[in-house]
Amino acid sequence: AAIRLRREQEVALIALLVVDSQEVAGQLKAEVDDQLKAAGLMASFRVCRRNDVPAMLNTIQSPACRMLILPGDGSELGQETVLSLLEEAHCPVLLVR
Repeated sequence: AAIRLRREQEVALIALLVVDSQEVAGQLKAEVDDQLKAAGLMASFRVCRRNDVPAMLNTIQSPACRMLILPGDGSELGQETVLSLLEEAHCPVLLVR
């Protein structure tokens, strides 16, 4: 979904990696990089801990954040975190199922 939107909107793509360790962050970054390169795109990355809601909010409230894409079921972030992000987002939000 992010790749399709990026092509249509012509804006920079920032991937927020919410992880428990730097090792997992490196693995996810490599996976996302591969997918984006295959589509001819690039992204910058921000990494924060899974339970660091203030860091997530800081990222999504920055002027560079023009759209937030979240898992619709909240399983990865937890429903409470997703609701907090939705309440504070000042940009469009896409919930992906």
